[in-house]
Amino acid sequence: GEVRLEGVQGTFTASTTNGGITGSRLSGRIDGSTVNGGVNGGLESIAGDSRFSAVNGGVRMNVGPGVNAELDATVVNGGVRISDDVTFAADERTPQRVEGRIGSGGPRIVVHVTNGGITVGSREGPVAARRDRQ
Repeated sequence: GEVRLEGVQGTFTASTTNGGITGSRLSGRIDGSTVNGGVNGGLESIAGDSRFSAVNGGVRMNVGPGVNAELDATVVNGGVRISDDVTFAADERTPQRVEGRIGSGGPRIVVHVTNGGITVGSREGPVAARRDRQ
């Protein structure tokens, strides 16, 4: 089934099979994984290395202005998109892999998707606006 998180802080793991994970105002060290569903998360801050993965579904992250992290995003079948409204410096950028710094860098955020895409946008930017209209 589906997992929903709102305003959660600390170290936590969320996982599901045949459902998605949706979170908003998340802070801390996060591990989110799903099979046959997507991950849609709004990050306020990252306090430790975090991982997000989806087997048959995409990952969409909306990062707040205070998020500083090292991003390692990889897809097998799909693409990786970093929105122009995110402060991001790429060390590597291919259609299936993006690695670099969000803001001034910090803890690692590792995102892996097998069948689907990865999108990173700002909490106030176009990705968040599309989510609100759905």
